[in-house]
Amino acid sequence: MQEIREDLGGNQTDVMGDPPLLIDLRQALVAGQQCGPALEAIHQALRDAGDALGLYGRVQPSDRGLVPDGVDTAKPPPSHEVVYLCPVDQCSRYSWPQPGSPPRCAISGQALREDRL
Repeated sequence: MQEIREDLGGNQTDVMGDPPLLIDLRQALVAGQQCGPALEAIHQALRDAGDALGLYGRVQPSDRGLVPDGVDTAKPPPSHEVVYLCPVDQCSRYSWPQPGSPPRCAISGQALREDRL
């Protein structure tokens, strides 16, 4: 968890040392709201900070110390690996995540769309 705090950076932290994106996640959890948008924001911020795998790119949840109660770490989690695909589904091109912007489609000129395996 400390690695995520450091990667998210920022000068604004709460008393627990959490940056705003982690505060948003904690507030959503406490309020019983959907945490998907907060997790996506954290994932994108990690990607923007140069972590090509982001929040979802770990084989085991325990790689970053994020093991929610009741999760069996002996079983592999579902795949959340990111892949970039043709944005108009006209070819079978794909690209794995790299720091920076996604590659562009040679057919349409658009950025490849992000998807999960």
